Amino acid sequence: MEFIVLALFILIAAAVNLTKAVQIDDTAYLEMAKAILRAPLHPLSQVINWEDTAEPVFNLNQPLFIPYVYALLIKGFGESVVVLHLFIGLCSALAIIVFYRLATDFQTRQPLFLTGLFALSPSFLPGQNLMVDIPLVTFWLVFFWMILSIEKEDHKKYMLAAVAVAIACLTKYTSLVLLPIFIISILYRRHWRALWSLGFPVLVLTIWSWFNFLDFGAIHLFGRPTPDLTLQEALVRAISWIAGMGSVSPFALSFISLKRNDSANRNVLLIALASGEALGLNMIFSNQTQIAIYWIVFIIAGVFLNGYILVILKRNVIEARKMGNGTDMVQEFIIGSWIFGTFLFTILFSPFIAIRHIFLVMPAVLLILGRHLSKYGMVVSRECISFGLTAVLGVSLAISDYYYADFYRTYAYKIRQDLPQAARVYQTGHWGWQWYSIKAGMIQYDTQNSRLQIGDFLVVPSFINNQQISPQLLPQLREVQRLDIPAPVATWLRTMNTDVGEGGYYSFHFPESTPWRFSRAPFEFVIFQVGK
Repeated sequence: MEFIVLALFILIAAAVNLTKAVQIDDTAYLEMAKAILRAPLHPLSQVINWEDTAEPVFNLNQPLFIPYVYALLIKGFGESVVVLHLFIGLCSALAIIVFYRLATDFQTRQPLFLTGLFALSPSFLPGQNLMVDIPLVTFWLVFFWMILSIEKEDHKKYMLAAVAVAIACLTKYTSLVLLPIFIISILYRRHWRALWSLGFPVLVLTIWSWFNFLDFGAIHLFGRPTPDLTLQEALVRAISWIAGMGSVSPFALSFISLKRNDSANRNVLLIALASGEALGLNMIFSNQTQIAIYWIVFIIAGVFLNGYILVILKRNVIEARKMGNGTDMVQEFIIGSWIFGTFLFTILFSPFIAIRHIFLVMPAVLLILGRHLSKYGMVVSRECISFGLTAVLGVSLAISDYYYADFYRTYAYKIRQDLPQAARVYQTGHWGWQWYSIKAGMIQYDTQNSRLQIGDFLVVPSFINNQQISPQLLPQLREVQRLDIPAPVATWLRTMNTDVGEGGYYSFHFPESTPWRFSRAPFEFVIFQVGK
């Protein structure tokens, strides 16, 4: 029975992603893969246009493990998005299976219920794409599965954990947060002979840094830009994170209790409601009422979820200390550090907040809540409602994102076909639109280097991250056509805030843009021609 249900979760995840168009930052990773094929030993020195002009790949500050995998797949099968999505589908399947094993080992009575909340969640299904986040969470899950299941000094598990950390660090530098967790878990358990396993990720990062130096003369790991954070901006990021977590967690309903003997649950709920009220009043007084209802609902769910997690962790630590249970103590430390370390790293070092950042901690959230649920029992009707809402929102957002990405795939070819075939057609805009518009025969506009001539066309999508048009070119542009295309019904529950020009699910910021929202805003393209 478990195998059939897990297979169903895997099939649903594959179904919403297998034939999906290139979306959002997928294009950047595909361009990195092409750079690797051009110069396998000097990939970071190659240039791609991901802002206004062509710049070296090392400016993106992303390690290249997954782009190297993509380069191998492209070398073997051509630029087949389906083949690349099959690889992501394999990673999704592994993530689901490993999470199920974690839920089984982590003293939960309902591992399939928790696995369904993970696999069908709004943080998982829409975000599969070709970015690195699904492979990344897979490596993280393997790491935590190993170190959470260690009871005695098991060198095989420590080595597997070390390999997972090393690959995770070469997938995304956020994984550096795993190293202190790894070290402290070894020291706390006093498994002194396991310290040697730390040498593997250190060796891998040293080789990677040496490779960087040979490539472009610097260490890539140390080139990560740090946001210039004020206290106010850090607070805004924290609000965005907490609300973002609430926006993808309808399953929080499973843990609300109004029983008189559960004062902690009730108090956390009251604090969450008060937080929502305070946030709503702040947005009303600052004349930001258009999307206030989203932020209010999201912050209530997020504050409740995070507050209740803290309550459970505190209870579990106190109980483990009283019982003298060292195994439980180290498990609580590890899983608490999983959440707090990722939160802290994202707030301090990430250029923005996105659901894919929050996704990294959702397995830990579910494991904590799931173990609590096992202790206090389930209410079948409530669990069905929370599971249904989670699955419906996850699938709906995944379908919406599928059609959103497909829209730009379709119109890239349509627009180019409708313009004179002999004319040179330039385009601005990145994300999936960049990939398909260039494939359709358009030329990517470069703010500094492009030299458009009289008669050339320039296609500008209105709600995509665009290159800045050169001030010298602007006076020569005359609008020849504006396409306002009604939004397909499937995109009304939208991951992208196109009407405010923000990335939504892929980059949101309180109070300007929400992780998702209802919107019927049309899609728009403006076509210019260069005149005298």
